[in-house]
Amino acid sequence: MERTERPQPLPLLLFLLVAGGLSWAVYQASGVRLLAAFWVAVLLGMALFHAKFGFASGFRRFLLTGESRLLRAHFLLFALACLLFFPFLMQGEAFGQPVQGFVVPVGLALLVGAFLFGVGMQLGDGCASGTLYHTGSGDTRGILVLLGFMVGSLLGVFHLPFWQALPAWAPGSALTWFPSPYLGLALWLGLLGLLYLGVAVVERRRTGRVEPLLRKEATHPLFGPWSLVGGAAVLAVGSLLLLLLQGKPWGVTAAFALWGASWRRA
Repeated sequence: MERTERPQPLPLLLFLLVAGGLSWAVYQASGVRLLAAFWVAVLLGMALFHAKFGFASGFRRFLLTGESRLLRAHFLLFALACLLFFPFLMQGEAFGQPVQGFVVPVGLALLVGAFLFGVGMQLGDGCASGTLYHTGSGDTRGILVLLGFMVGSLLGVFHLPFWQALPAWAPGSALTWFPSPYLGLALWLGLLGLLYLGVAVVERRRTGRVEPLLRKEATHPLFGPWSLVGGAAVLAVGSLLLLLLQGKPWGVTAAFALWGASWRRA
């Protein structure tokens, strides 16, 4: 009979000790709200790691082999997050606290930045969140990518006024582009549904089958692995919790510039 490898308690003990110390430091510095956000961030990191929910790898697999399973999980995540965010963003507040999404101009700066970011993701084998969980899981290559993120983000801050001055359309969102916010929600969900079906059709044509998004896999709620569907659900709910705690969505890349600036001051 095949033996099942049991999770080792030492890594969990070390994690609890480190997380406990960080929790105390965060609480002393910023109070209960940021402490709650810290533990939500821990949950998000667990979801990324256990579900192997990478963004760069999903696009790469689809372009190279036609496999769309991870890409379809992205669309599921976007749809779930959209549904969870919508009531609060439409009202502009949550439990008496103002909330808002990330709304930025669409223009030349965004196009150039998105292209460079996409190239960097493929060369570095990870997006911003992927680099963090790769590094946290012990992948030493992630350290070099993380340092590159910090340097590039810091340089971007220095010449940000140049990019902001380039031609762009005024900021807007699906909440304001259409006569009713509900119409914008329906159109956005419809677009995600079409993209989901579209990449599935491409996968069937290139590989002869469509890999199911939900599999019956052996899993552990703490030690993993998690399914892509489970990872998408946890990421969506965790993102909502951060919106309610911080008043704005979950963002990763801004931290790299702060880390780079702190290192430069030191």
